Amino acid sequence: MSVVREREVDFWEVQPGLRGKVLAIGERSMMLYGVLEEGASFPEHSHPHEQIGFCLRGRAEFKIGEEIELVEEGSSYWIPPNSPHYVKNAGRGEFVEVFTPLREDLLRRGFDYLRR
Repeated sequence: MSVVREREVDFWEVQPGLRGKVLAIGERSMMLYGVLEEGASFPEHSHPHEQIGFCLRGRAEFKIGEEIELVEEGSSYWIPPNSPHYVKNAGRGEFVEVFTPLREDLLRRGFDYLRR
């Protein structure tokens, strides 16, 4: 068993307006806490990982494949592997996301596709 206290984990800046911290690492999945500041966005990208998320606070526009949805506080979402998606903030948002399998780039405090 592993217990992580969110307040004891440092944020890292993914890009201007987006901060994240890895909260849990399992054998085949991991959990990320992300804060997207008002007006920030995350460009369209895809990855081979399944992604499941929950909006703790705020809201954001998600485009997953061809669908666009407003994800608000209390909403959850699923992003299938290899699906192009982006996030555009509609106000400050806080999200918890689970990825499977593990994302090695997030463990290194980065997003590989941003380096291309």
